[in-house]
Amino acid sequence: MWRETIRKEFRDMIYNCKVWGHVKKKDIPDNKRLIGCKWVFKKKNNGVYMACFCAIGYTQFPGIDHGYAFVPVVGESTFRLVLVIGLYNSWIMEIVDVETAFLYGDLDEKICMSIQEGMDIFMDKEFGKDEALQLVQAMFGLVQTARQFLMKLRDIMVEKWALLSAYPTNAYYLGKTS
Repeated sequence: MWRETIRKEFRDMIYNCKVWGHVKKKDIPDNKRLIGCKWVFKKKNNGVYMACFCAIGYTQFPGIDHGYAFVPVVGESTFRLVLVIGLYNSWIMEIVDVETAFLYGDLDEKICMSIQEGMDIFMDKEFGKDEALQLVQAMFGLVQTARQFLMKLRDIMVEKWALLSAYPTNAYYLGKTS
């Protein structure tokens, strides 16, 4: 059961999200280091097996592996206030659960990750000892993942739904674009 869960996770990361590419270790700049990776496994109460492939982001150094990593968060009282305002105004509200949401933020930095022994069992390619993964999109565990996801979400909201952003506060409102 765990093997199939791991295969599904890799399929999402490789084919759907295109999270990484391959790079030779000799092509990695001297000022960059390989970050590690690990698996997080969980069996939910309903019997569903979950496997999450994560980067070991706590080994990243500010200014070398990532730049600005601040992400605004919503407090519980603010969230409740928005719900009350929505109910009062009879707004239609929906909950959206995106299974691989964090895997869509584009990375600004060049980040390379080491390949765990045995990963090639679940991938279509065998890796040599001189290869690494170059991350193209953010993944769980990186310091900048939440910020990159927020930037991607902001771009989509502005482009597709004509929402205007009071950047850098990330407050959105519907308005005229002219």
